[in-house]
Amino acid sequence: MAGIRYREITVPINESRVIKIRDTVGSIYNWKPQIQLSNYNSPVAEFFANNSNDVRYLIDITDKNTCITTDTFLVQILKNPGYYLPSAFTPNGDGLNDVITPYIVGMKSLKGFSIFNRWGNRVFYTTKYGESWDGKYGGTVQPVGVFAWILEYYATDDKLVTAKGTITIIR
Repeated sequence: MAGIRYREITVPINESRVIKIRDTVGSIYNWKPQIQLSNYNSPVAEFFANNSNDVRYLIDITDKNTCITTDTFLVQILKNPGYYLPSAFTPNGDGLNDVITPYIVGMKSLKGFSIFNRWGNRVFYTTKYGESWDGKYGGTVQPVGVFAWILEYYATDDKLVTAKGTITIIR
């Protein structure tokens, strides 16, 4: 039986992410290749980005009737020092690109991440690395459009780096 291709996930080098397969009636799971995962026989596993190579997994899902579905899952490793931030996202609740998360790789720490609407009002702010914006402000869904962002982080030499740009909400 043909499988599906999952959305790609991105993991900064030397970090980990929990990854899981789609909801299924499977009873046996086999992840291949068997590298960089906490478990190779479960629908949920933790991926460890401990080297610089992207990994494309094949997941054989066997149901109670021994029918096998093979799905694919690509994990991309962020390798180069600096920040990574997409230019658009789609916070529509479909489970794909529903949040915006800045990644800083090879840097010391995050100072702050702010997002502003077209009137200059700050609609999101965090000092916690890994925290994401879901496209809402005060519980209200923000309109389709362009938002400005400012990302401040400390380099390994304790120098404060400020980056600015825009992000577009697409629905």
